[in-house]
Amino acid sequence: MNRMELSASLSNVLLPIGFWRKGSAFFRAQGDGVLVIVQFRKERNASYPGHPHFALGLGLTSLYRDLLPQHFSSWGCVTQYDIVQIVGERSTTKLVESGRYVDGMAVLETLEFTPDDQLSVLKEKGVEFINRITDQEQLLHAIYDLDLVEFSGKIYELDMQKYAPLLHVGRNIEAAAIIHKLLSLHGVPNDEHNNLSAIIKCARNEFEKNEAVVLHRKLILAEEGNRNDIEAYLKENYDQNIRWCKKISKV
Repeated sequence: MNRMELSASLSNVLLPIGFWRKGSAFFRAQGDGVLVIVQFRKERNASYPGHPHFALGLGLTSLYRDLLPQHFSSWGCVTQYDIVQIVGERSTTKLVESGRYVDGMAVLETLEFTPDDQLSVLKEKGVEFINRITDQEQLLHAIYDLDLVEFSGKIYELDMQKYAPLLHVGRNIEAAAIIHKLLSLHGVPNDEHNNLSAIIKCARNEFEKNEAVVLHRKLILAEEGNRNDIEAYLKENYDQNIRWCKKISKV
């Protein structure tokens, strides 16, 4: 299966159920602030020289987070989880109902199927899994479950994808914990996390200084827990993202 054939097969599965396409990526906004992304990309694979190798990725994102226009493009979208690996006429998958799986979707072991068989599983199991994610609580549940599979039984603790949905459902302490871990990773002393000057001092360039200001603002928002401020932050992000969704889906 070459790139054009894979693209056509994915279009046949995803476009009829409300996804729109931008290059190699497919997007769908659903439920209360859930953005689903499915993307295929060609990769080099030393294990199979001379054979086309494709990865199919799944991205789960909250429309309540501060996204940028490039996040709605094939070059800037984020797909956290590789769900299919297709090499020539073979494919390896995490999308079969076998062994240890999450909601009938993801398993730890690698199995081999033909690309056509795998796309059938995507249509039957993957779409069913995606359709069940209709609000921020379910979005978090899906991300945590897929983390356990992707990271060998562990939750990815530095994932800002979780920040906005955690705020949305009132789990402010967990949202703040993500910021604390990121600040510690960048060398900010634990007792200086609320000190903007100390955070900026650890920045190595202008970009990191700007990021430091944003992280500090998000930390204060989560730790103070003022519901009016949180709702205003989430609504501003959501309204902007919906405008981008409507604009880009028509292009």
